[in-house]
Amino acid sequence: PPHPTYANAVYYCTQNIAPEAECSRSDDGGLTYGPAIPVYNLQACSGSIHGHLKVARDGTVYLPNYSCTLPTGNQGVAVSTDNGITGTERNVPGSGSPKPGLVDPSVAVGLNDVGKPGGQTTNTIYFGYIDNDGTPKIAASHDRGQTWSTPQNVGGVFGIVNSTFPVVVAGDDN
Repeated sequence: PPHPTYANAVYYCTQNIAPEAECSRSDDGGLTYGPAIPVYNLQACSGSIHGHLKVARDGTVYLPNYSCTLPTGNQGVAVSTDNGITGTERNVPGSGSPKPGLVDPSVAVGLNDVGKPGGQTTNTIYFGYIDNDGTPKIAASHDRGQTWSTPQNVGGVFGIVNSTFPVVVAGDDN
């Protein structure tokens, strides 16, 4: 919930040398931060390098990671619905491990309800990543990453055959 003196939370996430990433939250505009909390389950993630954290309008926090591939062998996002206190890894089926040396997937959140399918209660999230063949791909979820669309190659029509550090930006929910 919003802090009485500052309506927006500020998050800071580290890319530790330790086996997991950690995030902390500030409720006073970044003047002070709470304790750093591990984001990933060490049994599911093998590294700490991650993409940029995004927060949806409903407060859901998304942190993309390419190395949280256990047990499915896919990339995904850590999802928190409790202000970053806990996180659940939600992998994107078919995303596979990235090409060696290519990391940092990206996540974007639909910014408003324009085009949102009837009955959908959360905004659409979009997961952009580098496939193991080096091509940029994207998948979408309408339920906080519990299910995903089939990944699509978004570089093929432009002749892109190798990429790194994808960035995904979303506007309307469709």
